[in-house]
Amino acid sequence: MVNLPLLSAQPEAAELHELWVMKEYGVVDSWTKVLILPRDDEYLSVSRVLGFRKNGEVLLEVDNEKMASLDLNCQQMKLHEVEVGGDL
Repeated sequence: MVNLPLLSAQPEAAELHELWVMKEYGVVDSWTKVLILPRDDEYLSVSRVLGFRKNGEVLLEVDNEKMASLDLNCQQMKLHEVEVGGDL
């Protein structure tokens, strides 16, 4: 099964990032909000969702250039020493 991720596109003034996942591809009613991240100093600025790891973590582009993984169970983010650039 393939999950389709979506990071909500909120105005810059918004205080939250929302991560939605389509659990069943092509089924509109299967969209599920899986995470809400506050925009504050504790979290890096999330630019886009890159995908999912086999262990269920979400790969994110943060600060418009770095890769991070986010464990949805404990909501902890880990920054990786990998730069992400350009369009995928």
